[in-house]
Amino acid sequence: MKKLIAAIMAILGTALLTIICVAETGSDFSASLTEMIKKYQKDDFVGSIIMQIDNSMMYVDGKEIVIDEDGTTTPILIDGSAMVPLRAISEALGYNVSYDADNSKITIQYGIMTADMQIGDNHIKISYENNIYDEKVIDINAKPFINDFNRTMVPLRPIVENIFAGSVVWNGKNQSMYITKDFQTKRLVVQGQDDDMDFSRYEPVEIIKNDKNMYVLQLDMNTPDILVKQYCDEIGKLQGVEYAEPDQYVVVTY
Repeated sequence: MKKLIAAIMAILGTALLTIICVAETGSDFSASLTEMIKKYQKDDFVGSIIMQIDNSMMYVDGKEIVIDEDGTTTPILIDGSAMVPLRAISEALGYNVSYDADNSKITIQYGIMTADMQIGDNHIKISYENNIYDEKVIDINAKPFINDFNRTMVPLRPIVENIFAGSVVWNGKNQSMYITKDFQTKRLVVQGQDDDMDFSRYEPVEIIKNDKNMYVLQLDMNTPDILVKQYCDEIGKLQGVEYAEPDQYVVVTY
């Protein structure tokens, strides 16, 4: 069944929840799921961002947006690493960015997560309020720097993967980067074998379940994406769980 779902997703490019709803049209589960999606739908979900080396424009869900208000800053390649302006991509994905010039410190914040970087240093430090997880230090392949236009440039892939919980696809032919996010709906689909699984550790705001022990967990919308990914990984390793998947952002139709 899981292989069949994966094959359908690969062919149609749709989310797992779409398939569930189609399969159970008219059921109480389908109605509850539809209501959950409507209740927690946001206008600022981002399906994709496209950036290109030496191009001062980027595309957010197909809409052309200037990276820098004066058109001076573009992504560049340095020793094989795509370096991009941090504020432009962070704010497009809904994250807050601040810069402490006295200490050359960059801070990215979302909900209870804080990610700190230093100009000229190849590490990211990720921490959470109340220390719900241990502080984590991640090595990155290139050091952040300030460009000639006073913009902070960072290596794209490690930032997207480790802070935004997203994915990057590189197109070498036209030197473009395709960025997607999997966890911004804050919704997880879990296929379990028990009908009384306990997910209280993750503090879901709502849970629905069908008679096949498929659970849909809606987390608080302020939960950082990287923390949702952590939960997804943890749940997937629980005894009796066949899989846990993010409900990727797509246009859901019924």
